Amino acid sequence: MNNDSRLLSLNNCIIEWGRSKGIMEKSDPFAQLSKSLEELGELAEAINKEDMSNIHLEIGDLWVTLVLLAALNYEIPPYERDSYLYEEEGDDFYDSKSALARVAFELGHIAGSIYRGFKVVEWGDITFAMDKLCEAYNLVLEDCIEAAYWKISKRTGTMQNGVFVKDGGYL
Repeated sequence: MNNDSRLLSLNNCIIEWGRSKGIMEKSDPFAQLSKSLEELGELAEAINKEDMSNIHLEIGDLWVTLVLLAALNYEIPPYERDSYLYEEEGDDFYDSKSALARVAFELGHIAGSIYRGFKVVEWGDITFAMDKLCEAYNLVLEDCIEAAYWKISKRTGTMQNGVFVKDGGYL
């Protein structure tokens, strides 16, 4: 299975998990955006601590929230890479910190669209940024997503104020 097919399969599993936990029924793009921003912060913390096992999981956790955000925004989550980005921007300038900044920048664009009530139609830029972040750590995005999915697939919790809160977590 190539990585685009694997990504599509993982995205579908994430959306089904979201349905089973009530996220698709009881959440909205703003609530899910807050989860994405929370995960971005946890990823930044793992990067600052140079905690490779958590970097791996936090990349996947952030992706999970992005897929659910896309689905709640009535968009198909990304599953194909936009080759023009990889050709135009290349590999020359992405170290771990600049790649994280690019992810934050792209998430900011998504947040702005949601705030204005627009559908987010361009997910390729954040996919590109996530790929570059993975490359900075010699990781594969799909491996990170799979690890995060297996972690959340066993998770129990409740919906609170439009956000899934794992058992033992807090809102």
